[in-house]
Amino acid sequence: LFGVRRHLRGTSADAVERGWLDVRGAMAAAAEPGTEWWPIAGTLIAFLRYGKIHGTLSDGKEDQVDIDLDLLAVLRSPRAWLQLCVRLTDELMRRGWAGCAHMLQERYHSSLESFADAGVDIRGKALLFCIKLGADSDVILNLYWGIPVASEVGDESPDNKSECSELMRGLGDRAPRCGGRVRLVTSAEEASRAAVSEEVWCRDGAACWSLSSFFAHWPASALPSSLLRPAARCATWQSSTPCPRGAVELLRHFNRNEYLGGTGADTALSPCLALPDVACPDPPKGKGEFAWRTDRIVADARNTRLHE
Repeated sequence: LFGVRRHLRGTSADAVERGWLDVRGAMAAAAEPGTEWWPIAGTLIAFLRYGKIHGTLSDGKEDQVDIDLDLLAVLRSPRAWLQLCVRLTDELMRRGWAGCAHMLQERYHSSLESFADAGVDIRGKALLFCIKLGADSDVILNLYWGIPVASEVGDESPDNKSECSELMRGLGDRAPRCGGRVRLVTSAEEASRAAVSEEVWCRDGAACWSLSSFFAHWPASALPSSLLRPAARCATWQSSTPCPRGAVELLRHFNRNEYLGGTGADTALSPCLALPDVACPDPPKGKGEFAWRTDRIVADARNTRLHE
């Protein structure tokens, strides 16, 4: 899946559209009524740009914006998250998908044991990875868990003197950055206006901090409710789906400015979101090693056709 079939990810526009219809139907059946879920990352860019993953350009060319479907579901507890994962897996398999696997992303490495010994047992972002295999194209779903939180202190920089930051600094370069101190939201009424983080660490079940990289730009490293609600709608093929109200602002700063040149980049010289990757300007001199640049290399199969 990660090697020999990687070149098949999302290559067929028809297969991806059918896959999206599967996902939408499965989420409707698996999620509890009122569950918030919406596209993020490259999938959100694609829906804003074209209302689908593949955009039709002139001369028969096609802009494949993303290779998978990236979604985030907001749930108040690990139990609710895992129950959704089980139900969604069942629903997708009924629709012909090969299945799903639950992952914890980013924190499994050689330092994890020493982190746990120091009292920082962090495992990373919770992710449900699902795949539908096809003869000429696979469809991938990445569903992330969004945790509703309320800020207790406000915006804290990684260099602050909080208990979290002091502890993380003692763990070396691989330790995550602490955001602000937050409180986990448990009631449905409060969750409807809560901020969202994709990773939270609580010490001894008491004080909690957001460790979000997705939403590190915002106060307490959590995406504010004002950028989420009331929800907007994104075109998705012949229909629409809920989207964050401040989708463009979210993408400008998503994952520490991943799509606009990385942390500290001059956004006036950074890539654009509305145009195919190859139409965007080159990065500033000496700034070509950011993650977003790998999607703009001519050798990338998604872009090769656009250069011809």
